[in-house]
Amino acid sequence: MSRSFFLTFLIGLSALSAPVFADPLLASAVLPTSRATQTGNTVTAFATIINAGTSTAEACGIAISDDLPIDFNYQTTNNSDNSPFGAQNTPVDLLVGQSQSFVMSFAMTGTFGTTAVEPQFTCSNGGTAAVLPSINTILLTSSATAIPDVVALVATLENSGYAEIGGQNGTGVFSVATSNVGAAGDLTVTADSGTGGPGVNVFLCETDPSSGSCINPTAPASSVTTTSAAGSTQTFAIFVQGNGVDVADNPALSRAFVRFVSGDVTTGLTSVALRTIEESTGAPDDDEQPVDDGQPVDDGQPIDDGQPVDDGQPIDDGQPVDDGQPVDDGQPIGGGQPIDDGQPVDDGQPVDDGQPVDDGQPV
Repeated sequence: MSRSFFLTFLIGLSALSAPVFADPLLASAVLPTSRATQTGNTVTAFATIINAGTSTAEACGIAISDDLPIDFNYQTTNNSDNSPFGAQNTPVDLLVGQSQSFVMSFAMTGTFGTTAVEPQFTCSNGGTAAVLPSINTILLTSSATAIPDVVALVATLENSGYAEIGGQNGTGVFSVATSNVGAAGDLTVTADSGTGGPGVNVFLCETDPSSGSCINPTAPASSVTTTSAAGSTQTFAIFVQGNGVDVADNPALSRAFVRFVSGDVTTGLTSVALRTIEESTGAPDDDEQPVDDGQPVDDGQPIDDGQPVDDGQPIDDGQPVDDGQPVDDGQPIGGGQPIDDGQPVDDGQPVDDGQPVDDGQPV
């Protein structure tokens, strides 16, 4: 997920989830949205807060409830590369439209099963981000034994952040890439639209990362069983099939979830927003009209408008041309008949007309 989309997404969530009088107006998000580890280890996740209100958000920080055996800390990070800076647990001020990224650390000091933890993103002058499950919450597991820890991230077509369904009965697609930063283990991977989510059918398969084709199984199914080695990466394709109704453009509620379970422990979770878009027919719109900009159109075809074309070249159509001028082609005219124009013809030969010739010379 690109940072520019991430921030736009947060602003959109603010408009959907917060009252119009909230000032400052905060939104937040967390990635990844699941971590699992053995007790005694520390895991991390990133968070971003954005001030979408109309006044400065003062002394903004992060906290979690103290009902779990976790030693929690947060620290500001560079927005461009997430490298940490500054002192831990130091609140920050956010100007209007400003965002700040953080790294959160969870040191597991005791054992507990998979639990949804809701970080509280608050500011001293009243701004508080609404809780949005699987968007700014995180599933945490602290196991007595080593378990897989699957960090899963979504990719969508054109990096839109949505799996878009073409029409009420169309199919949307997205992909998930994973990295197992925990122990090896068998995984069952499933996909769904959540409790109370849109009425869609979701199928998936593990894919060949070089071609994107389904390899396990070879056609999309309701679940995938796979083995994940420690340090390994895997890719999955997910298909969201419409069920005859529009999916509202509401990224907080219209979502598809991909879950990675080892035994009875959720060791990985990610999700993506869904929406229905108009189905493309490939035909031009009914209101498309030709555009006349006063310029000729050259499509390589001759234009016949009933008018002669003068390009400065003579036209030879096999017919004689009469322009009022005599034509001299070295040939007699008239089909071999002499021409009498009343003028004598001098061809250098004597003329014998039966009359004596007087040239002034004695004969």
